[in-house]
Amino acid sequence: MEPGTNWTPLDIAVIGGGVGGTAASIALRRAGNKVTVYERADFAGEVGASISCAANGMKWLHEWQVNIEKGDGVYLKQLINRDWKTGEPVSVVDLSDYEEKWGQPYYM
Repeated sequence: MEPGTNWTPLDIAVIGGGVGGTAASIALRRAGNKVTVYERADFAGEVGASISCAANGMKWLHEWQVNIEKGDGVYLKQLINRDWKTGEPVSVVDLSDYEEKWGQPYYM
């Protein structure tokens, strides 16, 4: 995006550092704005929380030059959906050819 002659960078506050807030802040900074992200949680005690990022999301992360390895993500090779009461598998999706098929890996 090329700013016009009357363009002035904005000083923008983004509330929340989750997926949406992070994506918005990256896009706004890339457009030349000053962005401050405000996040209430410290994430120090997070256990079991994850973000699933399929091919379309990975495309944006690569384009935005996000260091995926730094996040220590898990490369998904299979998705198993389980019954919430019994824990028994309800469905299994093989992802072994996912990157070849979609052009990006599937991370969680």
